[in-house]
Amino acid sequence: MNNSTGVFATLSPGRKTCSWASLIVLATCACSGELLSPEDATEPVSAAPDGDSGGNAEEGDEDAPLDSALESSPPLLARLTNDEIIESVSRLLSISSESPEHQPAAQSLPAEAIVDGLVNDARNQSFDQLAISGFDQLATAASTVFLNGVSSIAELNNRLGCESSQPVETAECLETFGEALIERGSRSGSSVEHLEHARAVLEAVDAIVSSQEQNVSAFDEYSLKVQSLIQYVVLSPKFLLMMESGESGESTEVDGTISLGEYEIASRLAYLLSGAPPDDVLLTIADSETLSDPAVRREQVDRLLETQSGQARFVAALIGWLGIDPTLANEADIEILFDFVLDWLATDKSFADFYSGGIEVEHLDGSASGSERFGILGSRAFVASHTSFPTPSFITRGIAVVESLLCSELPDGIPAEAFSAGEQTAVEVFEVHSRNECAVCHQVFDNYGALFQNFDPETLLYDPARKPFGDSFEL
Repeated sequence: MNNSTGVFATLSPGRKTCSWASLIVLATCACSGELLSPEDATEPVSAAPDGDSGGNAEEGDEDAPLDSALESSPPLLARLTNDEIIESVSRLLSISSESPEHQPAAQSLPAEAIVDGLVNDARNQSFDQLAISGFDQLATAASTVFLNGVSSIAELNNRLGCESSQPVETAECLETFGEALIERGSRSGSSVEHLEHARAVLEAVDAIVSSQEQNVSAFDEYSLKVQSLIQYVVLSPKFLLMMESGESGESTEVDGTISLGEYEIASRLAYLLSGAPPDDVLLTIADSETLSDPAVRREQVDRLLETQSGQARFVAALIGWLGIDPTLANEADIEILFDFVLDWLATDKSFADFYSGGIEVEHLDGSASGSERFGILGSRAFVASHTSFPTPSFITRGIAVVESLLCSELPDGIPAEAFSAGEQTAVEVFEVHSRNECAVCHQVFDNYGALFQNFDPETLLYDPARKPFGDSFEL
């Protein structure tokens, strides 16, 4: 694979597009596990560095985990999920993601695994040849849809936001379009670098078109440049990844934390609550450098949570954070939990209600489901998702409480026998926890986990009569 092959790919009858952007930005990842930053991708480069033919990638190189692929680049949160990438492309170009061209492209994106209930976790994301091919197909489809129905330079200028078809103004229009596209695609503020990138991409396209020795009409060449700009942005690491360098703009950490910049905060809020890049409101506030103010962030969270999609995404993220596993919890139980959390959020209930609000549970004696004041911990979806063998389930759930609910970590040096109940009863296990060095931690979270003992260990159904700790451990 090199710059003289695969340069042109058919999009629609009579139209060609330059696909070199995929080689520039992503191909080295398939071969060497490294990504080029947009700053480095200003000239066409070989997809096979140091003379490598690139064949290994085609033959199935091992995946390159993202959290190690960007060793010398800014720290990254994760790659955007497939849905987020599709929605981001749609908003970037103001096109529909439901077009016929988008459907096969969307299906070509790599399958996503779930880690701790979440899809967008850097630990389960990687770039391989299949992933790169999927992103390339999506970029190609997006450029096709963007130019659908355009048949003249005047119409193309109009699509780019310009009205004149004069040659000089056309070139300026293309640069202006590219600058704005790269700026929005990188989710950052205005910068002279965006215009420089646009010009570099256009110059590279000119060089590639010239090297093909083909007769290309002025309109086709103009279309090529537009399509190449779109592909460059859609395949850029700054578009595909949540890259965070912090306020200083450098890859530095202090005590394991990074102080996020204004546009990084805007991106986190936007993708969490809308599944898409920051809207104009968030970008305007980021420009004013006030998103670092907690009160301002709260206003924006409230604004986004007023939307139906914002609420749905927040609840879905919350359920993922709880480690709800759809392979262990059935769909009906997940829906019950979803409705409970959505009601808690929409009605502005207290934080305590999150843990002690009424939720439907199924009783062991076969009686109709009732609403017990167990909150999320008593939901069948949570109980089922944290049931495992051979580790006793109450230990598995206890770990979930420590790590997810209390945002803590298990201390080092815990003896192996602490993770096995053996022949001990629940009361005997609790007594051990309460009288040795383990009590320091257990006195904090045992009351959360006590209600787990009210569920039958085999059926996971609620048994009102099963209270090994008595009535003194109500949360």
